[in-house]
Amino acid sequence: MLHPSIHTLSIGLPKEMNSQLVDQSIVTGIQKQPVKAVDLTYDGFEGDGVGNTKNHGGRDRAISFYPFEHYQMWEEEFDLSLTAPAFGENVTVTNLLERDVYIGDIYTIGSATVQISQGRVPCNTIDRKLNVNGVFARFIETRYSGFFARVLQPGCIKEGDTLELMERTVNSPSVWMCSDVYFKREDFAKIQSMLELKSLSHEWKIRYRKILRSSPKGGSEDVSSG
Repeated sequence: MLHPSIHTLSIGLPKEMNSQLVDQSIVTGIQKQPVKAVDLTYDGFEGDGVGNTKNHGGRDRAISFYPFEHYQMWEEEFDLSLTAPAFGENVTVTNLLERDVYIGDIYTIGSATVQISQGRVPCNTIDRKLNVNGVFARFIETRYSGFFARVLQPGCIKEGDTLELMERTVNSPSVWMCSDVYFKREDFAKIQSMLELKSLSHEWKIRYRKILRSSPKGGSEDVSSG
């Protein structure tokens, strides 16, 4: 089995972005640029940031990953020529798909240690950046939206570093499964079980609780876990 590794390492501070799709500009951190090495803190990479702090960022989402293997599919489907980080990710990673990484997985990368905390809930800023409608929707349909991690041990990360799996929680769901359960919003038993995951991000637990409260049972489920 091939080790996951960093194909491209990227950072970027929020700045104004215009798009051919809309008249109004936005301030966003999606326009990241590749770097060879960067220090990772508990709050994320030095020199990196988000524009919308209400829906993005935080220590549970300190570092974002996107599988490089998906790039070819999106290029063919939307007739694009993509260069990482096309989707605003910090780490464009190889050999680590959403079905292969699990909530709570702990990896060492360079001198840092991170823990997978949630899948990525995409927004239409992706479409605006690429100047193409529909990519955002297809991210959701395929669940190929990437994932986030929190930082357990700060350190320096370099382009080309491998990701070494140090710990995996028994019976923890994959990122793909967590995203599938979230976007389908119909398997309330599974959603309840997700709330039992200690390593799941606080933000995703809030999202799952909202789904349970709006379920046909009228919010009668126990949503106090986590």
